[in-house]
Order: sequence, then structure tokens, then C-alpha cells
Amino acid sequence: MRDNPLWPLFEFHKQMDFMTINSKGVHLIDFETLRLDLRAYDLYRVIYNSCKDHKWNFAIARSFLDGYQSVSKLDRNDFHFLKAWLRFPQTMYLLLRTFKHPRANDKTAAERGFHRALLDERKILPFLKQLDQYSKRRGAN
Repeated sequence: MRDNPLWPLFEFHKQMDFMTINSKGVHLIDFETLRLDLRAYDLYRVIYNSCKDHKWNFAIARSFLDGYQSVSKLDRNDFHFLKAWLRFPQTMYLLLRTFKHPRANDKTAAERGFHRALLDERKILPFLKQLDQYSKRRGAN
């Protein structure tokens, strides 16, 4: 392998990636962006972005889940990952990440944002209960 002209490239990537070189070509697995929860993360993104502005209407999520499962069944771990992602307080995180209050007006605006974010986060609880029921009916738990 060290005779291969791409060996320095392999040495560079060996800390985070895996490369194979054979007669069919060069193949790289990028472990830096490898996800164990890829299916759940994809579903999380589409469900979160589709349901948050529709008062967490579970019928929307059910349509995505049913369609997804008609092609590829979700297992118990997929549902656990999906619930964990949905439970993450995204709005509050975004507010806290940028929170700075050098002036009183900024602090007041941030406090209103925190209050709205907490109210929004609480709206997802009934949705998550419906997701639990859905996953139990599908035999994923």
C-alpha cells in the first residue's frame, strides 16, 4: 500500500476517515460526518420543520412516518433517536446561544423571547405522547 501514490493522502485522513484503494478505485468513508441516527435525523428535520408552525399537528407527522415506513421500517432505536431530537429545546438553544444583554432593552426583548420559547416547547408534549403511541402500535417499542 505504501507504494501507492495516494499513500500520503491516506496518512492525512487516517485519524478521522477510512480509505480503501483497490482495482475498482479509491473509496473514502468520512467518519467525521458519519451518523448512527441518520434515518431518525432526516425524519426529525422534516417533521420538526413541517409541524412546528402547524401547532404540532400529529396528522402531518403520521403522513411522513407512514410513507417512510412503507419503504423502510423504523425500529425502536429510530424512534428513540427521533424522540430525543424532537425533545431538544431548539428554540431556547438558539436564543441562549446569541443572548447578550448590554442594554436594558436587549434584556427585556430576550426575556420575551425566552417566555415565547418556553410556551412553544410545552406545545410539543402532547405531540410526543402521540408519537409514543404511534411507535407502540407499530411494534417498535
